[in-house]
Amino acid sequence: LSGNGYPTTDDWIKLKKGDLSDAELAQRAARGDVAAQAMLGAKLSEQGKIVHGYANLESAAAKGSIYAILELAASQAKAGNVIESMAWYQVAVLRGDHQAIRFGSMEWGKPSTWQVQTASQYAIQYYQNLAALRASMGFGPFDNTLRPDFGVRPPDMNLPVGLYNRPGG
Repeated sequence: LSGNGYPTTDDWIKLKKGDLSDAELAQRAARGDVAAQAMLGAKLSEQGKIVHGYANLESAAAKGSIYAILELAASQAKAGNVIESMAWYQVAVLRGDHQAIRFGSMEWGKPSTWQVQTASQYAIQYYQNLAALRASMGFGPFDNTLRPDFGVRPPDMNLPVGLYNRPGG
């Protein structure tokens, strides 16, 4: 999952507890840690610093972070922007995360046909924008192979999608 820009379980827990400062995340992002850049973007967005948050999330997404794309989708859902949220979840699917749309549907319920069609058009544009940003950074095309599937999450823990040992294993 780290190859797709997901934070480690430890970093994600630290982020949710508030143990990772903006400065620490920014330093790690400056050193090329794409997951840290995505976490910084998510944190800034939650703090209401939308422009800086989205800039970090979009940059991390262009560098290959599917986690950043999922954070963009979740942020749009929290803001009540159903079509934009659906579009970002579709971008995650295009990038190889075929579970993403399932998570999105929990946030916005059953969309209308018009919403689905509009979100699909937005998704194509968002993907093209990320690909262009990626090229401007000197990276090649996206590798859209499937991301690894995940095991069972530890019980009673609000952890991100990740690889976990199965109970008793």
